[in-house]
Amino acid sequence: LDEIRAMRRERNFSEFSIAQLAGAVAQAFAICAVCFGLYWAINGDANSSTLALLTAIVFQIMALTGFMISKRR
Repeated sequence: LDEIRAMRRERNFSEFSIAQLAGAVAQAFAICAVCFGLYWAINGDANSSTLALLTAIVFQIMALTGFMISKRR
């Protein structure tokens, strides 16, 4: 029972990870870029839409990288 409590305590107070924070911020930017891309796609601006969606892909890859780095430590 003490081991289970220790595991729960450790899970609640896990280390702060800069990589995980960077991943969360990158994912927020990715969501914003997708929203802008869809907005521009609906309004007929194909160049801006493509650029925004490609930017969203890059931000999402950055987010996944940040999350994976934080899991390995």
